Amino acid sequence: MLKLENVGKIYSSGSNVSIGIRKVNLELKRGEFVAITGESGSGKSTLLNILSGIDTYEEGEMYVFNEETSYFSIEDLENYRNKYVGFIFQNYNIIDSYSVYKNVEVALMLNGVPKEERKKKAIELINRVGLSHRMRTKASKLSGGEKQRVVIARALSKDPMIIAADEPTGNLDSNSSKEIIELLHEVSKDKLVLIVTHDFNEVSDYATRIIRVYDGEIKEDRLLKKDVIEEETPTEEVTFDNEKPKVKESGIIGLSLTDLFSSPKRSIFYYFVILLMGLYFLVALGAYRNLSRESNVSLSLRFANTDPYRMVVNKKDKSVLSNSDLEYLESLSSTDYIVKKDMILDYYAGLYKYDANSGEDFYINNFVNSASHIKERDLVAGRLPNSDSEIVITVTRDSLNEDYSEFKSFLNQEVNISTYDDSNNNKKYTVVGVIDGSSFNMSQEQYAYFYNDEFMTLSLNYYLSQFVNILIKPDGSTDYYQYSTGLTIYVDDNLSAGEACMNGLSETPQDIKIQDLYGTLLDLKLKYKSSSVNIGYNYNAFILNRTDYDNLINTINNRDYQVTIMLKNSSRAEYVRRTLISNGYNVVIPSIDTKTEFDITGLVKGIYFFMTSSFILQSILIIYVVLLHSIKSRKDDIEILRTIGSTKKQIRRMFAYEFTFIGSTVYLFIVILFIALKMFTKGTFHSVISAITFGDFLLLLFVILLINFLLSLLFTRRMFKNTVRKSLQEN
Repeated sequence: MLKLENVGKIYSSGSNVSIGIRKVNLELKRGEFVAITGESGSGKSTLLNILSGIDTYEEGEMYVFNEETSYFSIEDLENYRNKYVGFIFQNYNIIDSYSVYKNVEVALMLNGVPKEERKKKAIELINRVGLSHRMRTKASKLSGGEKQRVVIARALSKDPMIIAADEPTGNLDSNSSKEIIELLHEVSKDKLVLIVTHDFNEVSDYATRIIRVYDGEIKEDRLLKKDVIEEETPTEEVTFDNEKPKVKESGIIGLSLTDLFSSPKRSIFYYFVILLMGLYFLVALGAYRNLSRESNVSLSLRFANTDPYRMVVNKKDKSVLSNSDLEYLESLSSTDYIVKKDMILDYYAGLYKYDANSGEDFYINNFVNSASHIKERDLVAGRLPNSDSEIVITVTRDSLNEDYSEFKSFLNQEVNISTYDDSNNNKKYTVVGVIDGSSFNMSQEQYAYFYNDEFMTLSLNYYLSQFVNILIKPDGSTDYYQYSTGLTIYVDDNLSAGEACMNGLSETPQDIKIQDLYGTLLDLKLKYKSSSVNIGYNYNAFILNRTDYDNLINTINNRDYQVTIMLKNSSRAEYVRRTLISNGYNVVIPSIDTKTEFDITGLVKGIYFFMTSSFILQSILIIYVVLLHSIKSRKDDIEILRTIGSTKKQIRRMFAYEFTFIGSTVYLFIVILFIALKMFTKGTFHSVISAITFGDFLLLLFVILLINFLLSLLFTRRMFKNTVRKSLQEN
């Protein structure tokens, strides 16, 4: 059955080398009850460990059912122990947090016994060792003799051919010792029993053979009851089966849940640490994102138009959006269309008409937009505009009255538009199409749609009037000062290039700069002179030569620092925002974001980013340390599972299921908690919570599970790097 030929074992620790056993030759058969004796340190436990597959050897050869074992890997040894060897140790090596039943059932599960059979067999074994009354008692509450009975039941659970007992009575009183030896003899018929003992008298009544070890060598190997051996030795030939027991995944899941619930304090502590770190992680991330959202305010600063489909974009370095930038923004799958010079979108066009005959009028406030973005099918009446003087308006059913009782009654009405400068104040437009605004989302803005060329003109004029200003440097001065904003620009072909006229200045000549939000547009020389253009007393009127005007307009048109993306689906806004931010853009969603009352400097923002990043890294580090400590605290239990046949993959999967269960429940709890907080909180904290996305939750879950996976991988790799004997010795 077992055969040793010149087997030797050497231990090394640093520069020290010691011999465990040397040149051992031995042959053992089923039915033998072998007592291995010797002084402390003689090598008797080493011999038992090699015979039972707990330790390896360096010299000679060991045969198991005529199979050479010198080439066995750690996994092969696991399989050998699992199938053929039952262990009984001096210090019991049972899992204290498991019940008596669970300690036995785990061994059955690892041996591939189906679930429906495990319960019946476990109960039978527990009854056989006389512990039926302690079935559900935790092992930590048992006496020494009772613990050893549990170990014997566990050892018998797989009906092993070999029982390896290392000082099984070493921690027991004399009565308990006698009971355990009698029980071992009773349950070990047709098996090879190997008992290491320092007191041969304990087993003398049952031993069929004695092997005495001294200084690593066998000094005595004597048969005591040859007739008993011949009578109890089975005659059938046994071959070594290297096929691993098939353990169902449900069994590993059950083991992981048993491990979780058998130590509730440890599991609850671990759960709350992960929960607190998860909350810490998300709040830090949300706070930073909220700050970034507020500090990444776009160039128009305020937004009257909070259309949920609108997204304002500029570059983080405030540089001009290049053609490639614009092409990229237009190519996004969520982009419906892009609006350049988008400041006009925040302007309300007051459309009104007064009917002198009836004394009735109507007045509608619509934001300004281009009709090139709508289709005929969007209209409830009329058509799209095809000239600068035609518009499509948005009307809600609530605005209908007796004179305009249906949408088509607005068609062909000539309306005035109140604009931002005097030059357009009396301009009239003919309504050629109507859109029903009643069907819009409640938060969706409504527009007056102009012919595209007219829309571009309005956009340019609005930009000139709101964002272009004049800086003047009087003669003799070294500094420019801001003179005027809100310009209305006129053209006079009688002026020379580089000259300009403006009311209200008497000094001449003067240097002048025309600037917008991003820098100088033109450098000119201002002259006080009359012009053929009648500007009256409009002190904001500014007169240029045609060439300079064209240069000014071309410069503005080629300086797109900010655009609005109109989305196809407003629900994609946050996703698109994250995509653009990661690609170097600032993004503001006017329907979500608000401008703070002060600007956050780059320094403060950088410090906040550093602090937030540090907090998140600290969270991950704390999770890692807690998990590492949690796993290390269970090292003894895992080594016990190894002695009864668990494999590296099974232990790794057990950890994976445990961590997945805890991580998933933590994640679900956090999601529910944050939904509640979003519903019932207000103010700054609500803004922070709102800034956290579902992707952040998934990121957190991924981080937790990744750390758990890497820890379990690292731990199992280190644990299974050594033999069971060495790992237990280290513990």
